[in-house]
Amino acid sequence: MNRRTYLVTAGVTASSLLTGCIGTSTNDGGTGNDSETTSETSSGTETETTSTTTSDESDDGTMVPTDIIDTYLDAAKDEDVDALSEVVHSSSPLQSALDGGNIMFTFADSGSRTSSTVTVADASASDILELEFASQQFEKSELTDTIEGIDVMLVDVELEDATSNAPGTWVLATENGEWRVFWIGKHEEPPADLDELFDDPIKDKDGTVVDRVEYNSSQENTVDVHLTESPGVEADLVRVESTVEGHVAEFDGSWSDSWAAVPVHPEGDQIVVTVVKDGTEEVVHRVHFEP
Repeated sequence: MNRRTYLVTAGVTASSLLTGCIGTSTNDGGTGNDSETTSETSSGTETETTSTTTSDESDDGTMVPTDIIDTYLDAAKDEDVDALSEVVHSSSPLQSALDGGNIMFTFADSGSRTSSTVTVADASASDILELEFASQQFEKSELTDTIEGIDVMLVDVELEDATSNAPGTWVLATENGEWRVFWIGKHEEPPADLDELFDDPIKDKDGTVVDRVEYNSSQENTVDVHLTESPGVEADLVRVESTVEGHVAEFDGSWSDSWAAVPVHPEGDQIVVTVVKDGTEEVVHRVHFEP
């Protein structure tokens, strides 16, 4: 099952991710201020509450529509696709993924939103394309046409206990006079000395978990990790991650013949495949990506 999927996390990333045969993932991250949404109870009864738009003032006096940010975070925590659709801009590639059900939920270890600061009050297509992976999702001319005539701002959002690689630059855009989430990423920074970040390679020579690794196959600056059709080990979960870029894909349940295209840092990265069985983790494959 190969499909284009987006990663939705409480660490706020909306970066693109290609995956196949995705398993479920757990979450324990908090979000921000409670936000009122339409929801469905366990008995199937739909309940609806009224939401009041709230804003916070940024350092430069610009008002930040924090209710949209908090509603997005709450919906991601609850894995509520309908609630996410309500606050995502219709022209965003995220909305297309939501409509198609191509969403994978996973959560960074982060708590409440602690601050929101407008970094660009009148953002352009060039401002958006400076964010990590945006250039892989948008053509500049099409993006320019899409945001023409609407208000667009870039907002840096900090979360309590967020990991250092958690992206926190939100692109908010208006639609019918209401602010919506258009994109979420981070400004790409060069890594530190890669030799200090890399561990010794480990090869899954017998192919007990990893079948093959392909570089820049599905899209630029990604590594496609294909898991074997015939596992040689039992595992409750298989984790694939790029340790420099900080992206993680996890597969549980029936993970054989699954695959993930994990974004890597263009200046170099380390791909690690870990199996988890009864709470014990073992690295079975570790390779270096050097452009």
